[in-house]
Amino acid sequence: MKIREFAEKFDGFVKCNSSDSLQAALGKAKGSHRPVFVYNSDIYVGVFWPYWALFKTRPNADAKLSEFLGPVPHYFSYTSIFQVIDQMLSLRLYVIPFFNDKGEIEGVVTAKGIIKKIFEDKKLRPDFLRNIKIRKVSTVKTTDSIRKIYSRMRKEAMSRVVAVDDEGRTRAILSRRDIYMALIWPTDKSRMRTQSGKTKQLLFDKEWPEKLDFKIKEVMTTEVNLIEESEGKEEAIRQLIKSGYGSILITDDLKKPVGLISKRSCLKAFLALREERMFPVLITDRKKLLDFFRLEEIERILAQYGRKVAKIEPLSRLRVVIDAVKNPAGKATSFDLTLKNVFRGGKDVIVKTQTYEIRDGLNELIRKSRKKMGLE
Repeated sequence: MKIREFAEKFDGFVKCNSSDSLQAALGKAKGSHRPVFVYNSDIYVGVFWPYWALFKTRPNADAKLSEFLGPVPHYFSYTSIFQVIDQMLSLRLYVIPFFNDKGEIEGVVTAKGIIKKIFEDKKLRPDFLRNIKIRKVSTVKTTDSIRKIYSRMRKEAMSRVVAVDDEGRTRAILSRRDIYMALIWPTDKSRMRTQSGKTKQLLFDKEWPEKLDFKIKEVMTTEVNLIEESEGKEEAIRQLIKSGYGSILITDDLKKPVGLISKRSCLKAFLALREERMFPVLITDRKKLLDFFRLEEIERILAQYGRKVAKIEPLSRLRVVIDAVKNPAGKATSFDLTLKNVFRGGKDVIVKTQTYEIRDGLNELIRKSRKKMGLE
């Protein structure tokens, strides 16, 4: 697959002059991972994006934009799209330009455009969805200080955290963008006060991470792109594509955060299609007790087993049925697992086990299957 298959027009993007201040460029940027195209007069000189400047370095107040151009390669319409995705993931930049033979920008490739095109391909969609990992989210209280969480976000390369109330329900999201916008342009200085009650003097310089002692609730984004886990992964990706957000938060029916799918996760899933096709695994959860993370784990374990066996035997797919045994309080005390190994030609190998831990039960099913096939 080449860039030309995913090309979009170079239109409507933010532009700045290389002599502009960093602060001015940050004000125009539309997101931490969105580009500002930089020119010297009318000559293109590079790309700037907030993540590169703010979370790779600690800039000074009088810094010029020319000091913070990222290392974006020159690509062409015939460049492999996988090469571009590798760069997107490495640079955390989700819009990348490509050029004509004269060195002029011909168009752009966007993470959103790539995800949309793959999702709309009915042949690729099942494996694409299966490869998408649902990431656990980090939660904080709305009354926590940014000082408390900022270093953690930086060390763990987190783009955002979810703010929850005392009952654990989702209230808002705090992103890197929220932090730097609060640093540079606090909309109401009377709200941003130190613990002593004095208005904080916010300067954009190398010491600004030390000055963050106001509360998360002062700067968090209260409009959250979310979906209940009962809607399923396919609907979550459909909503992510339609939205202008970089991620979608998955919650339970009480709006407590369960996980998160980002555009980054989707790009990684597309790369996985190049590396290997996931083995078909059908999961039936009869009591509907398993969450996203557990289902993902089951699928991953069985798909890995299925690929190995398929290299030896004509295994075509796997089907696992999980039935929970509940106590009077309605909680699962054990699980009855059945694994059906379906082979091309009509040969099936069926094994069963009862377990208290699903992971242990899956390993037992795999052991029994291999033994029954004569593979151990």
